Amino acid sequence: MDPLLAARDQLIIFNLVDLAGLTAAERGILSTENDETQAEKLDRNRNRNRNSDRNSDRYTDRNRNRYTDRYTVSESESESESESESESESESESDQALALTLTRQVLLAPILNKLRSQARQGEPVEIVSVSGAVKAPGDYPLEAGDRVYDLLLAAGGLQDSVYLPAAELRRIVNQGGGAVESDYQELSLEYTDDVDSVNNLALQSRDHLMVRTIPDWNPVEMVEISGEVRFPGSYLIRRGETLSQIVARAGGLTPDAFPQGAVFTREAIAKLEAERAEEFANSIRNSFAASLLTQELKSTDFSEIETITQTLTDFKGNGRMLINLDSALTGDATADLVVVTGDQLLIPAKTSTITVVGEVRRQGTHSFARNLEVKDYLNLSAGMTVRADKKEVYIVKADGSVVIPQTSWVSFGGGQQRLAPGDSIVVPIDGTYKDNITQWRDVTQILYQSAITMAAVIAL
Repeated sequence: MDPLLAARDQLIIFNLVDLAGLTAAERGILSTENDETQAEKLDRNRNRNRNSDRNSDRYTDRNRNRYTDRYTVSESESESESESESESESESESDQALALTLTRQVLLAPILNKLRSQARQGEPVEIVSVSGAVKAPGDYPLEAGDRVYDLLLAAGGLQDSVYLPAAELRRIVNQGGGAVESDYQELSLEYTDDVDSVNNLALQSRDHLMVRTIPDWNPVEMVEISGEVRFPGSYLIRRGETLSQIVARAGGLTPDAFPQGAVFTREAIAKLEAERAEEFANSIRNSFAASLLTQELKSTDFSEIETITQTLTDFKGNGRMLINLDSALTGDATADLVVVTGDQLLIPAKTSTITVVGEVRRQGTHSFARNLEVKDYLNLSAGMTVRADKKEVYIVKADGSVVIPQTSWVSFGGGQQRLAPGDSIVVPIDGTYKDNITQWRDVTQILYQSAITMAAVIAL
């Protein structure tokens, strides 16, 4: 037997091309391939892959040669497939296809399928697998004498994120009577150059090696901070990092910062808001559908309901969370929120205005003055409209919180109810409002019905 061949190697014999049987055009195609021959392409890719494996492996030359010699002939098979491609393809396309077929799993697929088909009672499938922090995880053929370190070599070696002290080897054990159990064993990978290590166990059919990765080896969690900080931008975060720490990493606040008006948003909350809006839309649909089965008086039709529910379905939450950035920056642990990936913090510039919106005759923004109260700013906005709900006026503070007056809309006590720069006064609409024409029509209808009733009684 040829000493270069080993068990389960595959030998491919190519036929010579009959040049005499080719047409002139076909001979011209062969003769004009001046840039590089197929053999040169194959040799270049073979060297490229061999150099990549050599740089990544941490094992002895004896083990490397023992494993890689088994699969070099698969490259010849790849060459055969490459030569069967159309000559009209460009050189770059051929190189890309050849590089793709030379990947480990593509090359090993025919061998693995053959081994699976050959498995039978008393002859288990000769395949093992590896996952985790290796460069080429997957299934690999098992040869007599293969050990754990050989499997690591087959998988391209370890990644830099590998946790060496403890890998896990799972072994399927046949207990007889149709019962099997999984046995798990911890292995150290700290001395993979030592082939005689007690951790370099002999492999068996269906063994699986799970190579652990160091947690948070290359974290990609990121938050964004913008506005009045010295160095706004996106920052990678570590687990447990807080608002105050992110602001400190961004260089701290600028002199113009307005931390009371900081806007903090979180993706998970925005998603939750959208889900709640969708649930509300479904509730409206169900309620309207149920009303069709009863004798309820319906004041809206299906098109109006559909418009409302579609608006709710399309709603995208902003995900804002109310925070007290001032307290967080002064050491209040309860206010110093732990940030997560996707969080955004906007710190606006100082403001000295009060905004009035809603049912007022002239919505707008006014300069803040400490001696002015809510009724003063409403007067500056030309007063409320006839549709305004005067009893439900409320204030939206700069941090997003809402203050509802506890006495009346024109009188405020001390503390949080006092107006501050950046606040907004909101005058809602009165849902029970009726204009005079509608009101007199209702009164007339009542009087008319009463008159008819009295006439009927008198007639009796």
